[in-house]
Amino acid sequence: MNPGIIACVLALIIYLTGTQIPRIIAEPIKMLGGMTAPLSMLLIGSFLADMNWKQCFSNKKIWLYSLFKMVIIPIIILLIMRPFVDNPIFFGVLLAAVATPAGAGTPLLAQLLNPKAYDVSLQGATLTTLVAIVSMPLVQYLTQLIHSILINEADMIKKSLCVALSGLILGAAAVAAPLELETQGSFAIGGSVVLKQGTFSEDHFLSPEGQKVYGDHAYVFYQIPVDPNKYPIVFQHGGDQTKRTWESTPDGRDGFQNIFLKKHYSVYLIDQPRTGEAGLSTVEDNGNNTWSGNPLYQDQTFFRLSRVGDKNGVFKNSQFPNTPEAVEAFQRSWNPYSGPLDNNVNAKSLAKLFDKIGPSILMTHSMGGTIGWRTPFYTKNAKAIVALEPGGTPFLFPDGQVPPQEKTRVAILGGAAEGVSLQNFKKLTEIPILLIYGDYIPDQPSEAAGPDKWRSELAMARKFVKAVNDHDGHAELIHLPEIGIHGNSHFLMAEKNNQQLAQLIENWLKKNNLAGK
Repeated sequence: MNPGIIACVLALIIYLTGTQIPRIIAEPIKMLGGMTAPLSMLLIGSFLADMNWKQCFSNKKIWLYSLFKMVIIPIIILLIMRPFVDNPIFFGVLLAAVATPAGAGTPLLAQLLNPKAYDVSLQGATLTTLVAIVSMPLVQYLTQLIHSILINEADMIKKSLCVALSGLILGAAAVAAPLELETQGSFAIGGSVVLKQGTFSEDHFLSPEGQKVYGDHAYVFYQIPVDPNKYPIVFQHGGDQTKRTWESTPDGRDGFQNIFLKKHYSVYLIDQPRTGEAGLSTVEDNGNNTWSGNPLYQDQTFFRLSRVGDKNGVFKNSQFPNTPEAVEAFQRSWNPYSGPLDNNVNAKSLAKLFDKIGPSILMTHSMGGTIGWRTPFYTKNAKAIVALEPGGTPFLFPDGQVPPQEKTRVAILGGAAEGVSLQNFKKLTEIPILLIYGDYIPDQPSEAAGPDKWRSELAMARKFVKAVNDHDGHAELIHLPEIGIHGNSHFLMAEKNNQQLAQLIENWLKKNNLAGK
């Protein structure tokens, strides 16, 4: 025990017990305590008078001791204590306790107890006092800097964990959240009526004479959520497909229908004229559409054409759900046409839907792309077009500016173009357009027919985007691998990362002021 320790113990007891020291005792003690600093300065001054300065500054051990005493140890202690001390006054007291020079009592004790240690202790007290002029502000700065870095890193980790956790929560919510609908239903839109010449008679009950055929319409299934966003989304399927494209994925997860419905978009899914639930055609198939017949014995053709895989199965690292059940569900999604493919008939029915429901967003897939390009010719209510891998039918260009068909291994598969009047083409420049293409599209001609086809389609799509923008339009093309999203086939909306792709699309809609209420 020494006077300093005794004084600390007594002070702690008085503080904890709340003992009130009589003023007649407290005031003299306070006056004596106030003399501590001046007396210590006097002692240090007397020590300096005895100092061998050359020996002090040349003693490497004293410098090393000063470095540890005045810099390293204070930083370690302060960093340990920083999370527990928020009050700046308390932290200042802590800094003063751990980063101050060696006490003046050290040389005194050495002189009394071990005179041989007097010179070393004197050098330590002197050098640490001089070093303190620089070290104390330095320790304070370094402690705050290191603490700030550690806190920022901790915040980054926390934020990353929060983002990941939020993603899991949102993903779980997207899967588990019940759909709250204001209403849902279906109807036919567009189409024509053709009368068969003659007179109907019950004597010839099954004869067509004098009867009408109601066909060439589109079928629409719609769902409107509670508190919907301002603009609905209309979903146009691709070739040999139906509205099923947008429904549940081949492995049973939410498709774009439910994903966007849960984002509070009203959704309108169509079966285009002469297919699916709109299968009644007023004319017979003319055989000019490669894909219009019943798609029998074409599992490998569609599998490879859609870049799902090749002879070895689903591509490695593909986003397509690689299970036998999912592949079979994919193969069972194909649907025949009941009549010739007429893109203008399809676009006119689609335009009538837009006129019925008001301003909306159009999302197309594959061969539905050219239907989307034509729809603004017949309505002003298409506010934007999002085209997922448009191709298989012509891209549109102004007359006189039509590029030649892209060459491919299988000639009929090359990306094609068609001319329209400049007046109609400029209608495409009045709305924002987004085209998205997936993975497994080669940069150079390929012997694999499916990927090579989509190489040509992507090349033609880039020319289309340039043509739109050259006429002051607002078209954008995203090739997913170029933004770090890999493994997607032709059926982007059906794959394991379809939530991510839906969010990518919604971000684009937000950028163009088309999302939200």
